[in-house]
Amino acid sequence: MKKRIITLVVLAGILLNFNNSSATWKNTIGLSNYYDENPYHYNSAVPLNFSSTTINSEYVSDSTGLSLGYSGAYSLVPQLSNTQLTDNSLNLTIPYYYGDFNNLLVSASYGLKYNSGDYGIYNNNQFGVTSLINQYLSETSILRAGYKGTYKNYYNNIDFSFTEHMLFVGYKTYFETFTSINAELDYGYKNLSNNIINLGGKGKGMSSSDNSQSLGQIVANIKIGQSLAEKTGLSLLYSQSWNTSSSYTSIMNTNPDLIFEKEIYDDPYSFESRDLSITLTQYLPWNLKIQGYGFYSNKNYEYSFDFSNDLSLDKRKDYSKGAGINIEMSFNDTILIFKNSKLILNYLYLANTSNSDVFNYRSNAVNIGVKLGF
Repeated sequence: MKKRIITLVVLAGILLNFNNSSATWKNTIGLSNYYDENPYHYNSAVPLNFSSTTINSEYVSDSTGLSLGYSGAYSLVPQLSNTQLTDNSLNLTIPYYYGDFNNLLVSASYGLKYNSGDYGIYNNNQFGVTSLINQYLSETSILRAGYKGTYKNYYNNIDFSFTEHMLFVGYKTYFETFTSINAELDYGYKNLSNNIINLGGKGKGMSSSDNSQSLGQIVANIKIGQSLAEKTGLSLLYSQSWNTSSSYTSIMNTNPDLIFEKEIYDDPYSFESRDLSITLTQYLPWNLKIQGYGFYSNKNYEYSFDFSNDLSLDKRKDYSKGAGINIEMSFNDTILIFKNSKLILNYLYLANTSNSDVFNYRSNAVNIGVKLGF
């Protein structure tokens, strides 16, 4: 596993040092510190504080538009026995242009996540492919359609592994009133199965059992944006999901150690939801950007509120609300070797009410960081 990480880092180094006058480079290093008084979203709050370092590099050919990117993240969590979390990924995108503005984008990606200690059970590698068509219907409207496929392999516990296919179609248009409408409809199909080939790690080979579940979900969302002034904007987003498969019992249980794997402990396919959010964006002098937002969410889960198999009991229902603020200050001047740098401050308040007592909680979270471009 360490050899794979070293290989990705070496490739990233090649990407960072390769020089071509006909290419555009986008490179950033990020340093962040996170604090959350209840990161497990559980009724017994256990505060957590940790730091994270990220690096992103993207090479874009000026002549063809082809792009190759690397992103990596390293986090150290002292409160979890100095657990180390690493996440690396490579992405290749190949564009094909037709007409004046229309294009087809095809991309492939590979990701590798490695955690130390007990969190190694969530180590995984991921393969993904995406195709996206952007078809302009007029100067102010665009139709988008595409496919995204993902295979995620938790090689230390293949019960978590899955494949997912998603089809999506979207439409975006602009009006002279400085209003935009963006609508999208997605259909996702997910297969959870431990009867798949394990690509490495413990338990290498084929599993002897088959606990597969095939899941389907439709997601519709619409976003309306409105310019209120030259440097002020307001957006409203509504989203709703419907499950098309039979009842799904999530892997999640009352053990809240899955903080870094939300896809497992709160799988979107395990509930139907309605979400509403509103965001106000304001640009100020000194290259300052402030976003304030609020949201409300209702989730209806596919399992009993007490996690039992008793079908006569009410199913879990959650109601979430919250608010937050994001502040960014950009620096256009070059400082040493860095340019287009940013200071970042994020705050989030979240309150959740549930008929399952363990998920009645409140949380305050703060993130302070800096992004350095070069």
